[in-house]
Amino acid sequence: MNRILVIGDLLTDHYRFLKPLRSDPANNVALVVESEREEEVDGGAGNLMRNLKSLCGEDVHFWYGTGKERPTKIRYYVDDRFILREDRNDIIEHDEDIIDELVDLIEDDDFVIISDYHKGTIEGADIVRIIGRCDELENVIVFADTNHVFPEHHGVSWLKINLETAKGCIRSPSLSEPNMARIISEKNNSNVIITKGEDGFIAYLKELDQLIVFTKDKNKSFVDAIGAGDTFLAGLVSYLARHNTGELPALVYADIVAHLSTSQLGTLDVVTAEVADEEYKNAKTSIKEEEDTLHVHRTINDD
Repeated sequence: MNRILVIGDLLTDHYRFLKPLRSDPANNVALVVESEREEEVDGGAGNLMRNLKSLCGEDVHFWYGTGKERPTKIRYYVDDRFILREDRNDIIEHDEDIIDELVDLIEDDDFVIISDYHKGTIEGADIVRIIGRCDELENVIVFADTNHVFPEHHGVSWLKINLETAKGCIRSPSLSEPNMARIISEKNNSNVIITKGEDGFIAYLKELDQLIVFTKDKNKSFVDAIGAGDTFLAGLVSYLARHNTGELPALVYADIVAHLSTSQLGTLDVVTAEVADEEYKNAKTSIKEEEDTLHVHRTINDD
């Protein structure tokens, strides 16, 4: 299996679960609550790391920035319903030594993931250095997960963005979503994945000149989508690392991992290889080919 090297912003996901008691007598719109429990787990690129280790073992390595205090997302739930998020300490101090250490350790056949939450660990010049180093080696695959596409991302092997980021990158409201993926790929010289949450994803594979439009049934067991982007990427990378072949199977597996993550609350739990592999083994997909586009639909049985 390929080594997996991750650099990104390590956050803390803090969950506060509250029990509603009554309305405030002075303002009946406001709830009076009491705290039931609190839990903390690694978030941001830390959530990606936790899922990668769960899916493909221990040969996963992490570089992240530090500061006086780690950025924290505090999520408040009332009766297990997510109601608001409070962000604290939102900046990570940039440390060139972290970039140097990662760049020096990249070897042939590694998978390198840039998981950028734009908190400060990674700057544009760092992305250029990482991609440049990978280009000097053999068979290194670079993944970038970002919500802002910069010129420095040019040449990554895989660029994963969400639909809103794609629209901001193209700035052409009349352009179809599949054509967005193609144009971004041509501009960025990368395979491109545009995730659309419960509506699936679009991928453009540049070497094959092929579009994949992926749809699926509604997830009846949906809880929330927090961390689904991280788990999608973890599924994609873990499949490629373990099997080292097959872009379409890897993308289907990635969607399954993300699906499983949205069936549980937040980022508290990881998706295991055993559960994901079993779900993948039983996956039902239909494929319709239309010129250079594969229309793939996954039937979901949540019963």
